[in-house]
Amino acid sequence: MSGNIETHVIEHFLALYGEPQHADPEAFMGEYVQALHGTPTVVLILAMKRVVEAHGKSKIWPGIEACRNAIREITTGERKAAAPPAPVAKPITASLDGKSIEELLAEHRARMDEVAAANKASRRNVTLPSVNRDAWEARNARNAKLRAA
Repeated sequence: MSGNIETHVIEHFLALYGEPQHADPEAFMGEYVQALHGTPTVVLILAMKRVVEAHGKSKIWPGIEACRNAIREITTGERKAAAPPAPVAKPITASLDGKSIEELLAEHRARMDEVAAANKASRRNVTLPSVNRDAWEARNARNAKLRAA
């Protein structure tokens, strides 16, 4: 059984993360063999895939506890969700006075079109006040001098 651990854990971690940064690498790797002893090969392979995925691009070996947790998740069938699932969008079905949202929106759009048409019609009948051209040019000339200064 320890041959499986050496093949599927130790050699795999050596290839991915290099020699462990420990005072006694042999004893360090022996801790993994002792901690994971008795784990079936299939479970070991699946668990190590999860550990490597979760560990990211770090060059430090994953901890023994992370390996044990992955094995526990595989054997018990539980997996911790990273985030709760996104809520499924539901169509709006609420109604007001027996009308659906779509009907209310259509009525609102029709009223807005009426208001826009009334505003447009009222602007046509507006007469602008007459402007004294000489006074307007004198004011613009003064403003031009102020802007230039």
